[in-house]
Amino acid sequence: MKKVYFKNGIFFNNDKESRLGYLISIIWTFAVSLKKRFFSIKKKLFHPALSLEKVWSSNDIPSAKSMFPLITWIGQSTFLIQIDGINILTDPIFGDLAFLYKRFEKPGIALEDLPTIDYILISHNHRDHMEEKALLYLKKFNPIICVPLGNKKWFDKRGFKNVIEFSWWQDKVFLAVSKNIKFSFLPAHHWSSRDVWDMNRSLWGSWMIEGDKTIYFAGDSAYSDNYKIISDKFSTIDIALMPIGPNEPRKELDHVHMSTEQACMAFLDLKAKNFIPMHWGTFWLASDHFDDPIVRLKTWWRNNEHSVHDKVLHIAKFGQKNKF
Repeated sequence: MKKVYFKNGIFFNNDKESRLGYLISIIWTFAVSLKKRFFSIKKKLFHPALSLEKVWSSNDIPSAKSMFPLITWIGQSTFLIQIDGINILTDPIFGDLAFLYKRFEKPGIALEDLPTIDYILISHNHRDHMEEKALLYLKKFNPIICVPLGNKKWFDKRGFKNVIEFSWWQDKVFLAVSKNIKFSFLPAHHWSSRDVWDMNRSLWGSWMIEGDKTIYFAGDSAYSDNYKIISDKFSTIDIALMPIGPNEPRKELDHVHMSTEQACMAFLDLKAKNFIPMHWGTFWLASDHFDDPIVRLKTWWRNNEHSVHDKVLHIAKFGQKNKF
């Protein structure tokens, strides 16, 4: 099993990494994103003023509870997962990321329209995965919050209760309505920071939810052998929630984010049955067009029918409930 590399208060994916490399590549990626958005002479750029609601928004009304699995994509990596009478929220973000990084589309469920949240799973502390304003609102539900190692102090300072830290391969069983549910924190190849001063001072990872169905939530990750290792540990994965963007600039992103095609390879490595894409179409964080990841996903799926003939691709709209 992959182990956590920790040295002088800093987490690493392996013993050959440096934080400087991450910082340079991320700054360059944001620079390319801003340049393409504001200064490109090409007119093919997606304009967020175009109406997305007719194409990518669903009018599904969220259920208060569900005994059978319901998965609703809210946007970015935020899902409402309803299983065995409990409600789980992943990586909550409901607002804009920053002044220059507005949402393309409103959340699939408005923050105030969420049902009672019992559990929150955090994959890492980046601001597009762990929004302070949303979390402070969710505090009223008194949820159990599962976070990577090093993040509990952030929640403690804001008066949250029931916050549990996990390192890779740690798990915990909780009581649901008719049976127990198990959360396992698993490896990912990524990084963490809330600002430039705390880079990699907390861990990152992915989550496995084991209840009536086994659901894998990938968080953010570069492509690696983690997925084959996870598959060896979990023989049955019913649903995989996989990040499919950003794709470009690939050279700078390759060690922190999978391309769409790599996400499909990771899905095959996991031997999962159902694929739900995420981490696309919500913010313009790199130089992809709005729908590039989905176009590439459909193309890959069509060209690899021999590998996915027994699997199902679910391209969810914002707010669309998927029943399993």
